[in-house]
This record gives sequence, structure tokens and C-alpha cells, in this order.
Amino acid sequence: MEHHPDLHASGVTVEVIFGYASRNADGEQVGHAYKVHQRPVSSTSSKTKLIDRVLGAADIRIELDGDQWESLHVDQQAAIIDRELQSFAVAKDAEDGVILDSHGRPKLKRRLPDFEVSIYTEIAKRHREASVEVISMAQVYQQVGQIVFPFLGQQELPQLADPDAAESEPKKKGKKK
Repeated sequence: MEHHPDLHASGVTVEVIFGYASRNADGEQVGHAYKVHQRPVSSTSSKTKLIDRVLGAADIRIELDGDQWESLHVDQQAAIIDRELQSFAVAKDAEDGVILDSHGRPKLKRRLPDFEVSIYTEIAKRHREASVEVISMAQVYQQVGQIVFPFLGQQELPQLADPDAAESEPKKKGKKK
């Protein structure tokens, strides 16, 4: 919990579970171990219910796609665990003290992601800069550009206020005759 000192200092416990997709009669993977909103994910996490914590379960449960885990680089594995832990915060009172539950365990709350982007490619194609899809991605790029999109280099964004800009022909440079 190197990057999560509040979780560590509060004594928050974490359990990691590997899930695996079903296999057919030939032993081939069918589907995915985990899905969120019907999309395959490499991991998911949750706060453990109080009754389960009372019975000895960890405070946080991280579930990893075991079919995928071994093929990931150690840096990717660390990033996944770090991401799941980032989604939790220790509840604190007005004096910055840890709030405990009825059984003396630290209360946890979910930390929302900085961005959540839902994209329908067809809408982006049809409406371009007027679409929520393009506007949302432009906002992400403007706020965290090179952290999230290092492969793009320093590029200027299209003007969001002019939805016709993408349809107009590029202006040719040169002298008029």
C-alpha cells in the first residue's frame, strides 16, 4: 500500500481473489472472468459487508481476472492493484480522525474516478465536435493530456465551438493568382 498511506495507517485489510472464465469441453476459455456494465474488465473491487468483516473477512476485496493476470507485466499488475486501492478512502471526522464502524474497523468510502467517459462511436462520427463523446474526450485531454495520452504528442484540439470545422476543407497555403 505504498501509495495509500491512509489505508495502511488505519489498518485496512485487503484480500485478493483470482477469478477465471468458464471453459468449454475442450478446455477453451468461454467469456470473461469479470464484467462491469457488460464489458470485460481485468479487475474489480468492493468494500466488504460489515457482517463479513465481523466474521474475519478483509475490509476490501479485489477480484482479478486470473486468465489475464499472468500475461501482464509486473508494472501492469502493480498499476491494476494501485488503481483498485485508489478507489477507496478512509472516512474521517472533522478533526481528521478515522471514523470506526460498530466493530472498531475503519469505515471506508468510495472515491469517484476523476473522469468517466461513455462513448458511442457512431454518435461521435455523426455529430463530431457537437457530440458529448468528442467534448468529453477533449476535456480529458485538456486536463490531463500527456499523462493519459502520451502517444499523441503536443497537438492542438479542434475548436469545440465550431461543429462545422471538421467538415470544411483545409485551407491551402500559398499565393493567390
